[in-house]
Amino acid sequence: MKILQLCSKPPLPLLDGGCIAMHNISKGLMRADISIKILTISTDKHPFKIESYPKDFLDKSKIENIFVDTNVNIIGVIKSLFSSKSYNVDRFYSTHFEKKLIEILQDVRYDIVLLEGLYMTPYIKAIRENTSAKISLRAHNVEHLIWNQLAHGQTNPFKRFYFNILAKKLKKYEIQALKSVDSILPISNEDRDRMQHFGCNIPTHTVPFGVDISDYQFCDLPIKKPIKLFHIGALNWQPNKEGVEFFIEKIWPKLSHLPVEMHLAGRNIPDSILKKATPKLIIHGEVANAVAFMNENDIMLVPLQTGSGMRIKIIEAMAMGKIVIATPIGAEGISVEHKKNILLAKNELEFIDTIEFCISNFDKIEIIRTSARKLIEDEYSNNHIIGNLIAFLSEMIGTKKNNIQE
Repeated sequence: MKILQLCSKPPLPLLDGGCIAMHNISKGLMRADISIKILTISTDKHPFKIESYPKDFLDKSKIENIFVDTNVNIIGVIKSLFSSKSYNVDRFYSTHFEKKLIEILQDVRYDIVLLEGLYMTPYIKAIRENTSAKISLRAHNVEHLIWNQLAHGQTNPFKRFYFNILAKKLKKYEIQALKSVDSILPISNEDRDRMQHFGCNIPTHTVPFGVDISDYQFCDLPIKKPIKLFHIGALNWQPNKEGVEFFIEKIWPKLSHLPVEMHLAGRNIPDSILKKATPKLIIHGEVANAVAFMNENDIMLVPLQTGSGMRIKIIEAMAMGKIVIATPIGAEGISVEHKKNILLAKNELEFIDTIEFCISNFDKIEIIRTSARKLIEDEYSNNHIIGNLIAFLSEMIGTKKNNIQE
C-alpha cells in the first residue's frame, strides 16, 4: 500500500495537538512498513524545521514542504464579506502547493491520498484529475461547529457578526467537502455522528488520537499539598484562550483559601493573561518539554467551553496517570467515565467542588488516576489504532480494484 499524506502544517516539531496527531499517524504507518510520502504546507506560524526530523523519518517519509502565507489580513477579511468562499479554508490554497502535488501524483501511483484536516480539501480537484487513488479525509474537528460556538461567545457585535458569517460559509463548504471524498476518518464517534447527521453517508472509520504507551511513564509519586493544578495548550487557539480566561476570571479567585497553585504553559499567552500572574498563579509560557511539565504538576484542568474532536493533551496526561478535571466538551471523544478515570465539571461551581474533592480525597483520586492509565493502555494504544486504520484502508483499495475489474 502506498499512501500520500497531505498536511496543513509540518508534523514536527510537536507544537500543538494537530502536529502530534499527524506525526503519530505517520510514525505508526512507517512502523507498520507502509510506504508513505508526506507533502506539507509550512507557514509563519508553523515553519518547516528540518533539524526537528530524525534521519529515519526523513528517509522513510521523503517529506517535502511548500510555504503558504495563511496569515489573516484586513484586505482578505473585507473581501471575504463579499465572497461566497470560506475565508478559513481559502487561505490554505496555493498554486505552488498544487503544482508540487500534481508533480508527485504524476510521478508515483498511490493507493490512498490521506488529507490531514479540512484545510487540505481545496486540492481534491487536482487529486481527482491526476490519480485514481482513493481520497481519505482525516477530520480532526467539525470545524464549522467551533466557529459557530465562538460566534455565540462573542460580546463584541462586529466580531459576533463576522464569526457568524465565517461559520455559515464554513459549514456549507465543510459539508460539501465531506461528501466529495471516498472515506472519512473522524477523530471521535461524536464527530462521526455529526457528519452522518449532515448526510455524509460514505465509508467512515473513527481514528482517535493514540499514544505509544512506552513514551509515557506512570507517575507513581503521591500527590502532596499544595496541589499543583495546571493547564497546557497554545493560547492562539481561540477555544483554549476562552477556556483559560473563564477559569482565571470565574474560578481562580474563589480558590484563594485552598492549598493549590495554578501553573499555566503554552505558546502565545496574551498580555491580558500574563498580567494576572501571582506567586500562586505561575505563568510559564512555552515550555521546552510538555511531558516533563505535566509530570512536574498534579492535576490537569481543561475548562474548554467550545470545540469538537479530541484533546490530545488529555490522552497524554491520562497515560501518565494524571488526574484530569475537564468540561464535558473538553473530554469529548474520549471514552471516559466521571469519577472512574476522569473528573467532569460543567460550570464554575462544579469546578470548585471537584478541586475541593481532590484535596480531601487523596485515596480516591489515586484510584482514578490508576484507572486513567489503564483506559489509555486498553483503548488508545497507537499500535492498535494504526492496525485498525490499515485494515480499513486495505478494504478501500480492495473495493477500488474490484470496481476497475468490472
